[in-house]
Amino acid sequence: MHSPTIDVQAFALSGRIDDAIARLAPGAEQLLEQLVSVNSINPGFPGIARETVIGGETACARLIGAYLSNLGFEPSQSIRSGSIWRQY
Repeated sequence: MHSPTIDVQAFALSGRIDDAIARLAPGAEQLLEQLVSVNSINPGFPGIARETVIGGETACARLIGAYLSNLGFEPSQSIRSGSIWRQY
């Protein structure tokens, strides 16, 4: 049997999660559209013209980085062409 207090807390949390999804969904959808528009195919794949795809993964990392920066995250450490992020 559930405690009424737990049910109220779960309902409140559910509402906060729904609100966060509604608030963040448009930006996430825009980021996804930008990411899929970047030619980031592995340049080592057979038949791929390397010069047409070099930099694609870096471009994707920059898009994600800008998105996360707008959410309050900052880069804390670089790893190759990507970054580790932390929230302040």
